[in-house]
Amino acid sequence: ATKVLNAQQNYTDYSRLLMYVHGDSTDMSYVRGDSSDIELFVRFGADSTNYYEFIGQVLPGWEGGRSGWGGNQVDIDLLRISQLKAVLESQRYNLMDVPVQYVILDPRGAPLEPQALLRPEELAELRDRGMDPVVALQMEVIDARLRDGEPAHYRVRGRPSMQQIKQLTVGLRSRADSRRYSGEVWVDELRLVGARNDAGVAAYTRVNTRLADFANVDTYVEWRDQDFRSATGGGGNSTDLTASMQTTVQMQKLLPGSWGFNIPVKAQIRRQASQPRFGPNSDVELTAVERDSLRSSDSKDYFDVSLSRRQGQHWLARWTIDQVNLRASHSAQQRTSPVRPRDDQEAQTLSLSYGVRPASNSLQVFGWLPRIAPESLRNLEWRYLPSNLSSSLNANR
Repeated sequence: ATKVLNAQQNYTDYSRLLMYVHGDSTDMSYVRGDSSDIELFVRFGADSTNYYEFIGQVLPGWEGGRSGWGGNQVDIDLLRISQLKAVLESQRYNLMDVPVQYVILDPRGAPLEPQALLRPEELAELRDRGMDPVVALQMEVIDARLRDGEPAHYRVRGRPSMQQIKQLTVGLRSRADSRRYSGEVWVDELRLVGARNDAGVAAYTRVNTRLADFANVDTYVEWRDQDFRSATGGGGNSTDLTASMQTTVQMQKLLPGSWGFNIPVKAQIRRQASQPRFGPNSDVELTAVERDSLRSSDSKDYFDVSLSRRQGQHWLARWTIDQVNLRASHSAQQRTSPVRPRDDQEAQTLSLSYGVRPASNSLQVFGWLPRIAPESLRNLEWRYLPSNLSSSLNANR
């Protein structure tokens, strides 16, 4: 039975996947002492070719005829099975504390008998000969903390990720070569347990400083480690640092007020850095060195200055410098990431504008008409000068 999930699931926040299993108690001919010819498998992953798999034998009842026995349950150590995937990707087979083998699979994903198991060097030899069978990496798990020590097998096929679980499959296989079985096997309460309780740490500070009417400085710093989560559940996949500073300085305050200048200078500086907890499309936690190699950063600086002057009394200044507005800005951004090691952008702008409002002189062009003419016509005015003259120059780089 296969279930395609409506929404992608993330299992990295949990340590174990559990499910109760009830073997057929009516016809127990599949039982061979403490072993069984029937095995149950549970697959979870992206699709039918990229998944994790658990395989365990099925015994009668919920507890296999032993009170309180948990060997019939599905109990998967998610961290251990994700480490098996790391071995598959790196081909460093000595990373595990137990031997690993490749399993040749048929189109359904079942072991291809009779020669289903291969040592890593045997698979390499086959591929050197030009053969490329469909395989999964397998390890046997015997852990007293799981299923009361009952053996199970973990397999990894393709490149699944605990962060991208889209499909679940539960099925049965017979290990008997020439016998068929008919009966019922029940499963119940597939669930994730062992939520990560690692203490998350975050720090936040904001300082706003105002120096009378001369300058205003606003600074902000926020740091979150990879285990910190917000109230909405966000975060937890990276260590992030964000810092910014914004300031506006009224430089005209350093000049005599009678000069009438207005010279605000603005600056914005922002720094962001992030170190991922997992690699791209991976569920294996990175080491400190690996996290630093996958670090991403974003640095942005912005500066802006403008110059203008309030209108004075001198006639020449009123028609020249008092009507001029000058503004210049510079921005620079530098970004680094594993995908794009370096991305630099710079931009400069310069704008110069001039605007003047001539005196609103007008003529009553029909004022000479006799009083019998309509008053609205006699009072009609013609303004021979434009109400506003303006021009601008812009440069961008």
